[in-house]
Amino acid sequence: MRPVSLVCGARYVHSYWIFYGLGLLVAACVGIGLARCRRLPLWKVGLVCVTAAVCAVVFGRLGGFCFRGTLAGFFRWQSGGQVSFSAMVGALLAVVVTARGLRLSLGTVSDGVACVFPMAQGIQRIGCFLHGCCYGPVSDSLLAVRFVKRLNADGEIVGTPCFVHHMHLGLVDSSASHSLPVLPTQLLALAVCLFVSGVCLWMFLRRRWEGRLLWLYFALYGALRFILQFFRPNYDQDYALGGWNSGHLFSAALCLMGMGLLTASHRDRSIGRSSECKNLNDVIGRSS
Repeated sequence: MRPVSLVCGARYVHSYWIFYGLGLLVAACVGIGLARCRRLPLWKVGLVCVTAAVCAVVFGRLGGFCFRGTLAGFFRWQSGGQVSFSAMVGALLAVVVTARGLRLSLGTVSDGVACVFPMAQGIQRIGCFLHGCCYGPVSDSLLAVRFVKRLNADGEIVGTPCFVHHMHLGLVDSSASHSLPVLPTQLLALAVCLFVSGVCLWMFLRRRWEGRLLWLYFALYGALRFILQFFRPNYDQDYALGGWNSGHLFSAALCLMGMGLLTASHRDRSIGRSSECKNLNDVIGRSS
């Protein structure tokens, strides 16, 4: 693991933020490419990408602040602290507001979002893997990995999150150099995100379910993320219920919302409405 990728004197850059930024950059580039396929003004799409990226970071930090409750943690960028679901909400709000303000078709823009959002999420999971967060349960599998202990300049133990968590649980001693072996759930999440992105991208290029790919993304990602949550330790005890945690609840809600909107759109299409019914334009209001 390489939690820190760049060191410049007393300053350093975490691998987590490098891959977080890389995910946003790749998503923006692919999104602009998809915009060319639909003949949308590239400068408008570029502005949508920038506002979505900024809001994803800000809302992700706000989500971490709400869960952890420390204002200092909001500004402690080296500690990670992004919450993927709140980042998703922030980015979607930015896309809707910016696209409407620029008079872009929300149905077409939402199709592109369905392709690039999971792509960005997947690349960012590589950063989680290098940082040592979002890890899986203790395992003796051949796929299991150990996360290193990290010390600050004063010799205090500050990471990785997996090691610190195991130490607090009494699973390893503070003198140990690595955590117990755990499943690399971050890489499983990467595979899930790339699969969802691939499905949506395939349908986008073939003009299938136009205006409704965002609902497909919600349903697919929510269902797979719900399953994936069983391979992550319940270290956040909020909403804990029978082994479930907040990730299960958010994933289930996202999946059910996506399935409901897909069902409604197919039903409306079957009684003669256009293929664009029940897309994001219909839910929020068509752009003027």
